[in-house]
Amino acid sequence: MKRNIFLSSLIAVALLVSSCDDYLDINFDPSNPQLAEGFALLPPMFSEMVRGEAFDIRYVGQYIQNWHWIAVNNVWDQHGYVAGSDAAGEKWRQHYWAIGRNVDLMIEESTKRTVGLCWCS
Repeated sequence: MKRNIFLSSLIAVALLVSSCDDYLDINFDPSNPQLAEGFALLPPMFSEMVRGEAFDIRYVGQYIQNWHWIAVNNVWDQHGYVAGSDAAGEKWRQHYWAIGRNVDLMIEESTKRTVGLCWCS
């Protein structure tokens, strides 16, 4: 009986000691890279540019009075803005957040790959 306990504990210790070294790499999938290439980032950036224009033209058209509003005191006819709202702010958000962060990512990756060859500052 002592021999069985000793043998099973020896096998358990051997299995624990010889376990996987790279236990933190369990979520690595070579089919789905964690870093996007430039060719994968550019098409969504272009579509976001068009989306920003299309969403904001509803408000810009009133601001430059291409479209008139029937009621009085329209904030866009008064050349103002809607406080606490993202109305007419889509283009700003696309330029500085959605597109800007992707461009920063592309520049960062290109400078990592071409150390000493890039003229960017």
